[in-house]
Amino acid sequence: MKKFLLPILLAGSFMKGQTWAPIFTPGTPTGTTTISQTSLNDFSFYNNNLGIVSLGYVYHLTTDGGATWSHWKDFSPYPQNKAVFYLNATDIVTGTGNGRIYKSTDNGNTFTQKAVPVSDVMALDFKGNFGVLVDNYCKASYSSDGGENWTVISNTVLCGNLSAMKHVNVVDANTTYICGNNTNFFKTTNGCVNWSPVITGYTGNYTGLNFIDANTGFVTIYSGSPNAARLLKTTDGGSTWSNLTPALVAAGSNTTSTFGAVYAIDANTIYVGVDGGKIMVSTDGGATFTTDFTHTSCTSCPFSKLKYAGGVLFASHSSGGTTSKVFKKTISGVGINEVAKELIFSIYPNPAQDFLMIEHNTKESGKVKIYSTDGKLVKEADLNTEKINISFLNAGVYIVKTETESGSFGYRKFVKE
Repeated sequence: MKKFLLPILLAGSFMKGQTWAPIFTPGTPTGTTTISQTSLNDFSFYNNNLGIVSLGYVYHLTTDGGATWSHWKDFSPYPQNKAVFYLNATDIVTGTGNGRIYKSTDNGNTFTQKAVPVSDVMALDFKGNFGVLVDNYCKASYSSDGGENWTVISNTVLCGNLSAMKHVNVVDANTTYICGNNTNFFKTTNGCVNWSPVITGYTGNYTGLNFIDANTGFVTIYSGSPNAARLLKTTDGGSTWSNLTPALVAAGSNTTSTFGAVYAIDANTIYVGVDGGKIMVSTDGGATFTTDFTHTSCTSCPFSKLKYAGGVLFASHSSGGTTSKVFKKTISGVGINEVAKELIFSIYPNPAQDFLMIEHNTKESGKVKIYSTDGKLVKEADLNTEKINISFLNAGVYIVKTETESGSFGYRKFVKE
């Protein structure tokens, strides 16, 4: 019989610390390691602790929210990685400059090539195991199994082979938005089978994209100066758009500069990177904005990426030099649900011989995965399986990972006799 334990919530720790803090600075000592690279292609965090940054041919990993980073790891013989995504607590998917997809199932220690679905990966995004990537020649591709296999969407379905696609936002397994240069903006509502153009009424290159659900979303677009950078909002899936730029201008933003990334925590709380190395925020749906952060050591560094994980908002820029490139901020009033990321569970008997029993604190569906100490997946079962057969395993120590569909997870060790 399942026993449901009460989860331990440490909400207070998520409600503290409301300022932006630098967590990744190439060229400076970090803990016991030295980070020497000076560019940054992409980053991804699974929660507020597990993260990866890609600096082209090398990458760094953190398990403590950026307090310390691993010494650089070489992607070689893999080519330049332009996009990374922390899929779950053990799996990372990357996309390269020559269109290849690599995946790690051991927290970035090793990567295995999975496919060559496009020519030049520019961005990728997942929601659960469903992922979509876009490339520099207006192709796209999607995966329904966590990046193991990919189905190519021909560029003739989208915008030919001349315009770069640079942004992708997977809302759910049905709805995805992609956009890029030359006003190219598309959506699918049936899992990438069919695509339709999204018309905002403005021409130019899209510089940021974020939807909080299938209908409500934001984009930034730049079409040359003067007065060319704009922040737009839709509440009907892209059929109509409102221009939020005047509120940014009133708050001190210069529309002759390119706006960068945009991320909405909810329909009211919107963050956007603007000129002067600033991040601005609205708490009233875009009616007004205030300056939330200014990168004083590099006011010419535009924030091109804003991402959210584990109650924390992360921001990065890719400008050269050794100024900080990744910052983070704990978001007030958001972290309560995120703290429940830890799935409390127990296993018995331990040591075990033939069967392992699982007791957990959730009614959600999910998976139980058993790994050997070298990171190899040796057994997988549904989370609601009470009795798991382990009789075939060799004697030794194993790690049990539980994960729900909403992203809660936990780990335990056991000994197989």
